[in-house]
Amino acid sequence: TAALLLFSPAAMANGYDEAGASLLFPVLSRWIHVLGAVILLGGAIFSCCIYSPALTKTLEPEAQAALRKAVQRRWRLVAHPMVGLLLISGLYNYYLHLASHQGDGIYHMLMGIKILLALVVFVLVSVLVSGKERPKIEANRMALTLLNIALGVGIVLIAGYLKIR
Repeated sequence: TAALLLFSPAAMANGYDEAGASLLFPVLSRWIHVLGAVILLGGAIFSCCIYSPALTKTLEPEAQAALRKAVQRRWRLVAHPMVGLLLISGLYNYYLHLASHQGDGIYHMLMGIKILLALVVFVLVSVLVSGKERPKIEANRMALTLLNIALGVGIVLIAGYLKIR
């Protein structure tokens, strides 16, 4: 119903929902949340499917390590703020829709699963971009990135279902 309210003639005319509440923060929060998820998931897919294969095929091991470290440092400047924005906007969005799903056990179960999966993704992102020398992480970087992608896709699928529920 939030999407219907957002695009209703009254909301589009004055920026308020039918109860008179401003739609500015809910819309901005939704956009921030979706864009943050797109950036994190897109970065993982880029890393797995394009960056890492190209890196290993074109550079010597020493140059690979130097470039990987430089890219991790830059990606960390994007990834950590995205995690923070996702946490803040996710909690705000959940709070906004809590009342409309009161008593809906399936909704809350799936939302709980989504939140737990997101927390795992946040930990994986932090570990993968930490820049610390961790041989076990480096040896399993591709597997961890693939796990992150799978979890991210699962989160998106759950979110899509919850949006129409």
